[in-house]
Amino acid sequence: MPHPCKLAEVYAAQAKIVRDVETRAAALRRLARVERDKLKRPARAAEAFQALSQLVPDDREAIDALRTLLADQRRWQELLDTHRKALALSPEPRAKAQILREMAELLRGELRDPDGALGCFEQSLALEPDDRPTLDQAADLYSLRRKWTEFIDVRTRALPHVPPAERPAIHLQIARAAE
Repeated sequence: MPHPCKLAEVYAAQAKIVRDVETRAAALRRLARVERDKLKRPARAAEAFQALSQLVPDDREAIDALRTLLADQRRWQELLDTHRKALALSPEPRAKAQILREMAELLRGELRDPDGALGCFEQSLALEPDDRPTLDQAADLYSLRRKWTEFIDVRTRALPHVPPAERPAIHLQIARAAE
């Protein structure tokens, strides 16, 4: 078996010269896997998976691998763009809601965009209206943004999913926001 560095060189050369999309995609996939798994070079693996996702836009392996690699490398804006691609490819509402939550957390935290985060939380809640953690996170952001009508809405929606001992505190939050 050739050394992984040699394999990476061969796959990279093949990906550059081959015109056939299927063969080129296979070379890029092998290159990305060797870079990630054998050579432990995440930046190069991300480049190869990125090239693969541009060549074959609906390649789930490339998109999912990119999401992991970009997060590990703290490449936040590229990660957000890749989450958007994953969102477009996900047919299932539950998977879409999860991706939207990940986008919201990224926007809220690393990218410091609370309004963008709220937009993603709202889209997630449109798909999973009773998701308690999302309702709570949206409420926190609505409170910070002083959007009291929306805050009251999500806190009210969270009430049925809250243990009875926590309900008085939420009722108090709602009452204060309504003042």
